Amino acid sequence: MRSDIPASTRRCIQCWCVAFALLLVALGGRLFVIQVLLHPALAREAKRLQTVKAGLLGTRGTIYDRTGVPLAFSRICYSIFADPEEIDPSERPSPESRRKARRAAAARLAPVLGQPESEIDALLAEPGRFVWLSRRADDRVVAQVRELCRAREGPDGKKIPGLRGIGFIAEKKRLYPYGELAGQTLGLVRDDHIGGAGIELAYDRALAGLDGYVVAEVDGSSRRRIIPGGRLEQVAPQAGRDVYLTIDVRIQEMAEGALREGVESCNASGGTAIVLDPMTGAVLALANYPSMDPNRYREFPSEAWRNPAVTCVYEPGSTFKLVAACAALQDGGLTADSPVINCTGSKAIGRRTIHCALHHGTRAHGALDLRGVIVKSCNIGAATLALSVGADKFYKTLRALGFTQRTGIGLPCEAMGSVPRPDTWRDIRLANLAFGQGITVTPPQLLAAYTAIAGDGILPPVHIVDRIGQPGKQPVELAYEGRRALRPDTARTMADILGDVVTEGTGQAARLNGFTVAGKTGTAQKPTAEAGYASGKYIGSFVGFAPAEEPRVAILVIMDEPRGSHYGSVVAAPVFCDIARRGLSYLGMPPRLLVQAPDVLR
Repeated sequence: MRSDIPASTRRCIQCWCVAFALLLVALGGRLFVIQVLLHPALAREAKRLQTVKAGLLGTRGTIYDRTGVPLAFSRICYSIFADPEEIDPSERPSPESRRKARRAAAARLAPVLGQPESEIDALLAEPGRFVWLSRRADDRVVAQVRELCRAREGPDGKKIPGLRGIGFIAEKKRLYPYGELAGQTLGLVRDDHIGGAGIELAYDRALAGLDGYVVAEVDGSSRRRIIPGGRLEQVAPQAGRDVYLTIDVRIQEMAEGALREGVESCNASGGTAIVLDPMTGAVLALANYPSMDPNRYREFPSEAWRNPAVTCVYEPGSTFKLVAACAALQDGGLTADSPVINCTGSKAIGRRTIHCALHHGTRAHGALDLRGVIVKSCNIGAATLALSVGADKFYKTLRALGFTQRTGIGLPCEAMGSVPRPDTWRDIRLANLAFGQGITVTPPQLLAAYTAIAGDGILPPVHIVDRIGQPGKQPVELAYEGRRALRPDTARTMADILGDVVTEGTGQAARLNGFTVAGKTGTAQKPTAEAGYASGKYIGSFVGFAPAEEPRVAILVIMDEPRGSHYGSVVAAPVFCDIARRGLSYLGMPPRLLVQAPDVLR
């Protein structure tokens, strides 16, 4: 059958069919691109336009002292910001109207924020849509700024418009209610809510909570208001864990007060005092002067954030004579009454000569037994003890007392001290080590060694964290174990000798009315970075425990660069005495009637 449709018409229909088919293919391809290839990106954009994600802040854990007193805690506060483009309420703002609006807003904000009007005006003049006006502002300031943003009637009945373009963002704020108390020990929290020093840094993972969020639907208006009931997703925040320290806030106050008075009285450049429970190694107080306030840490140089009690090392001087005496008692076959030397004030060792420090107007101590070497703090006697036992036994005792490793106190950046390799010890090196020269230690290391004497030879684990709390659960106590460093008889003999140091030797300024004290003085020149020792720069120290027969506190006091008298017996022992007297009273330790001359009672 022949078609009566003209060929031209058929060609036209065919072209239209081909064009329609191509259009369908193009539309199908475009739909494929949109619905398949671009779907993830378009879905994200739709979600961005139709929903809002609001953060839910997780609370950082609280730091407590051993009695449950909060030393650091967090709360939610508000930071104030401005959108400079929204300050001018005019529908079509001009540069001049914007300047006037900025100046008017700055004039109203300045007395509330406590900032110069010119500074606020300069902030509002910055390009962009966001500037901070005040970070983590006080509640009073936030309330006053909110009031400025509300329209109200003036005294003359005219309506005063509220400030525009001012907003508030919830943030976490870390508070330290005791200010500088234990400031370097607690540390600080930076603006990004991460610990920056101290306990806050060492236990950041435990303390830091996890932020949550909520995703809600918003309407299509320019203000994107949340639709009631349009909550699509929510992840609850998780609170951080609480950290319970071994520090007692009252003993900490006592230690810091006594240390501050001691540093100021001897005009020292600084000082450190540590108080331990000698039976457990728990840190009851760790004081530095000068300190820093974590609430205002930006006002202090970054060097002040460090904790010198654990990050600094020093030559211990005569307090290190403990090692030589213990080595002689432990492995040298000597007793407390064994004759050691007839001290004439100096002794040649090879081509070098060592001297005794000046004590009571003379360098010569005469005939001394082992007890007398420590009581009189004789350098030559200590050197003789070390040489008699030899480098291997001396190093063995030094190592047993913990001077070759960190204490693990629980604070960041703990130093370890520097002990020369024993195979490099010539006689003169060993002699110098015996009275605390040519070796560096940290304050916790030295105090731990003396607590081993107090604890019948057991070296306790020095620690500052007692337990970590779980939200809604009982706090988990951390396990610490000590180890034996000396035989019990060695420790007891050494404790008796250290008691004599206080009753009749160089440590008499540490005597306490009603309590026996065992301890040792130390005075050391400060070494220079190049070589040798700095002229006129000393460290005076005293370390000991009380009561000597039933120790409850072990205390180390260090005075850095005292001016005037620099002896540990003068600058450090009285501070020890003050801390021990007040600390034992606080711990409920009753004084005992001691047979002492009235002029030595303190």
